[in-house]
Amino acid sequence: MCIDMTWDDTRSLWVVTFQDTNSGETFKRTAPVVVSAIGTLDRPSVPSIEGADSFQGETFHSAEWDGNFKPSGKRITVVGNGASATQFVPELVKSVGPKGRVTQHARSSHWWTKRGNPTYSEAFKLTLKYVPLAARLYRFVLAWQLESIFFSFYMDSNGAAMRQKIREATYSYIEEEAPARYREILKPDYEPGCKRRVNTATYLKCLHSPQMQLTKDAIVKIGPGYVETNRGEKLPADAIIYATGFQTQKWLFPMKIKGVDGKDIHDVWDAAGGAEAYKGTVVSDFPNFFILYGPNAASGQHSVIFHSECQINYSCRLLRPVLKGNTDSIMVKHEAQKRDLSWVHEKLQHLVFNSGCQSWWMNPVSKKNTFIYPDPMYKYWLRTIFPRWSDFRLRKSEKRSVKRYLVLGCLVAVVATGYISIGAQDGTTTKMEKSTGSKEKVAELVAQYYGAAPPPYFMFPDEHPYGICWRMGADEDYVSFFLNRWGNKTNAMEFHEKSGKE
Repeated sequence: MCIDMTWDDTRSLWVVTFQDTNSGETFKRTAPVVVSAIGTLDRPSVPSIEGADSFQGETFHSAEWDGNFKPSGKRITVVGNGASATQFVPELVKSVGPKGRVTQHARSSHWWTKRGNPTYSEAFKLTLKYVPLAARLYRFVLAWQLESIFFSFYMDSNGAAMRQKIREATYSYIEEEAPARYREILKPDYEPGCKRRVNTATYLKCLHSPQMQLTKDAIVKIGPGYVETNRGEKLPADAIIYATGFQTQKWLFPMKIKGVDGKDIHDVWDAAGGAEAYKGTVVSDFPNFFILYGPNAASGQHSVIFHSECQINYSCRLLRPVLKGNTDSIMVKHEAQKRDLSWVHEKLQHLVFNSGCQSWWMNPVSKKNTFIYPDPMYKYWLRTIFPRWSDFRLRKSEKRSVKRYLVLGCLVAVVATGYISIGAQDGTTTKMEKSTGSKEKVAELVAQYYGAAPPPYFMFPDEHPYGICWRMGADEDYVSFFLNRWGNKTNAMEFHEKSGKE
């Protein structure tokens, strides 16, 4: 896993430290570009409850499920009732058996939506398969169904009318499928959309089971074999499962990320009252760094996959000058990021997400919404098709360019004077005996160029230009530069995968 990233402004490179999660060994790699695709729902949040360490039964977070856990016959306490609990509690109730019991302590209510599971006829499938544009049109219909939900988020009369329909649908669903004794517990007291809606087809039905108990009593203390509620009631427990969400406001934590002038990204975000990024993707003072599913990039109604595709395409467009060698780094300007974020948070003030409820979208201290993008997703797509280049600072290091040409000249001189044989006439692989001393010389030059020893070279076939360059100790960036001058546009890693040798 990645534990540290530091921007080397002199070389326009990220120095990244990794740790082997099995052995604990750390190692470093350098890269001109870093893309974070770790998301935010990755680090479980477990509440601090008095006496939790004294519990003698089994305990774990639902995101770190114990594969050896056997629920049959056990008294199980579930803490939390969000999207995760809604999925596993019905299965848990089935598994505890007649002697077991599941007691769920609900922390809040949700706007439940009955999940459908439509069936498609063979004729419909054949239409999508063979009729031109039919599948694309159907995808557009589904996308618009999701997109239209966004209009219920506006805090105006039209949005209120749409939210009233959602409220009536949820209340009707609860009345139809939930036991009477739990209906008031299940009904939320905040605006629809203020928190993430929860889809389910089985949860409300499972509440009818005699092995299931739902309560809003909070757990204030844990003993060796019980949990104690805020009403003083002690409930026996053999296992505790936390369904308490994730540390959503600790973006990119626990990685240490230092950008220009050693600025720590967590210190920058803490000072701002929460994480922030230009178009949810790039951050000032952190060049060549891209965050997928970044701050204020999430949708409250649409597909995360579609949104990620928009960000990936946007990142690739921004990276073109770097990949083509026209510039060494790209970074969003401070004034551009400030302007973009002002627009984001101004629009959020008029949406239901900021209407007063506390959700995992909000920073609990500053009350800043760090998750939601305040517009329909089709507008985000439009805004990320063409970058506004005036919002970015592109930097080309003249010193680095000169060094590249010097190293290139040395390599060409080595090739021209016959130290390396490019290929034998009989088609067999060229060996390195004839290149005595050349690898050490180029390695020294590369070390001077990068300020460190060159990385391990890959075992490409010797007659291929990449094989020659890698055997001389050059890394992919330098090799690509040399080969682009040569006229070979093949990517080193693509060739590596085809060759199957390492």
